[in-house]
Amino acid sequence: MAGEGVAVEFRGVSFSYPSRRGSLPVLDEVSLAVPPGRWATVIGPSGCGKTTLLKIGAGLISPDAGAVSIAGGSPAYMPQADTLLPWRDALANALLPAAVAGRPLGPARAEARALFDEFGLAGFERAYPHELSGGMRRRLALMRTLLSHRDVLLLDEPFGGLDALTRASLQEWIATVWMSHRKTILFVTHDVEEAVLLSDQVHVLSPRPARVVATYPVVLPRPRLRTDPRIAGARGEVLGHLSLHA
Repeated sequence: MAGEGVAVEFRGVSFSYPSRRGSLPVLDEVSLAVPPGRWATVIGPSGCGKTTLLKIGAGLISPDAGAVSIAGGSPAYMPQADTLLPWRDALANALLPAAVAGRPLGPARAEARALFDEFGLAGFERAYPHELSGGMRRRLALMRTLLSHRDVLLLDEPFGGLDALTRASLQEWIATVWMSHRKTILFVTHDVEEAVLLSDQVHVLSPRPARVVATYPVVLPRPRLRTDPRIAGARGEVLGHLSLHA
């Protein structure tokens, strides 16, 4: 259970992967906390352990040391990989969390249908994943994550692999959706501008074995525009932390 005023907390989390030469240290006493209803982003060099950190938060792997607390029990986790089921249409994919949890599908179906318009997927309820664009698949995966009814969402590079225009469009869209639902989000990205556009706080990781070397609060008003010079200023400060500990 996370402490009062904290929705997500990692306390001294360390982890190593086994290797032929013994063990490969990935995380070294990582500590961070996210208040309820806030958006926090983890950023750092490639291969520093960002995905591993989210997997530990999701309970998919256990840390070697330290502890993780999540408000409300377990979080919803959206991995980098596309996990939409190709034999289920969009509506059936959105209903998967309810089906797995054994919730009544009637109310779940009504809730999901109401979100298709908000998520820009109205009219595609019966489309199969291969019939959707990359951006639409990402929206559907995010909708399914939201429909898990968890207080905390762990999102691992949800816009990875998309073209620049689609990615920029989805950044604006997800900021609007988040303002409507106000879930607590722990987000992983390699894109510094994306981090400052979306986040309330940015946690900067060092190279592997990763530690939190800086926590940068983003105190800019919402909605945010990438053309705002303050975004460029915040981006420069986060890049400075990354360069300092490269």
